[in-house]
Amino acid sequence: MNWIHNRKEIKFLTDFPDKTVGFIYEIHFSNGRKYIGRKALLHKRTRQPLKGKKKKRIDYVDSGWLKYEGSIKNPQFETDKKSGVFILKKVILKLCFDKWDMTYYETKYQFDRDCLVDQCYYNGNILGKFYRKKLKK
Repeated sequence: MNWIHNRKEIKFLTDFPDKTVGFIYEIHFSNGRKYIGRKALLHKRTRQPLKGKKKKRIDYVDSGWLKYEGSIKNPQFETDKKSGVFILKKVILKLCFDKWDMTYYETKYQFDRDCLVDQCYYNGNILGKFYRKKLKK
């Protein structure tokens, strides 16, 4: 299953505009629930300097974004997955051009859609500061 952005299927890194760092996504599951998150396109890898040199070598490697299926750490999701829940579609909500944008827009979409209060979302926290279980019901 590939990612969809503006009704177009994205299969390759070259399908993104230049200088895209990552994206905000929403995954839709067969049981009607969803998950909002973010994904970087490349990861920075630092290697030892070459013999006789002092400067470390920096490489950028693919983050596995194409096959990515979310970072859901919800016990309910694990139960649902065992009972046959599967991904219906993976939608890119926003393309981001730096890491700050990724953090801001992920948080914005999560608050705008009230994903901690709405039970149709698997999100359990926002920014590691706001938790579903700590909300006053």
